[in-house]
Amino acid sequence: MVTPAKVLAPVDARRLTVRAGKGRQGTRDKVIVLLSFRAGMRACEIAGLDWRMVMTRAAGSARRSPSAVGSPRTGGGGTYQFTLS
Repeated sequence: MVTPAKVLAPVDARRLTVRAGKGRQGTRDKVIVLLSFRAGMRACEIAGLDWRMVMTRAAGSARRSPSAVGSPRTGGGGTYQFTLS
């Protein structure tokens, strides 16, 4: 017998996205939830992402802030700012 997939109602998905956006790592957590919902990515796929996989110069979805101090994750030249919808 096949068990049907468990699916969140739209209101529950919005609540989860809002809740994920709060807290110390809110931006990271919200991006993880959005990648899962909108791109259909699994946890292991999200965990395996690398900046080179998600950043493109032509996309215009992120910009580098020159005044910020760099870190190993951003290549040492600033921080990335994302627009989340």
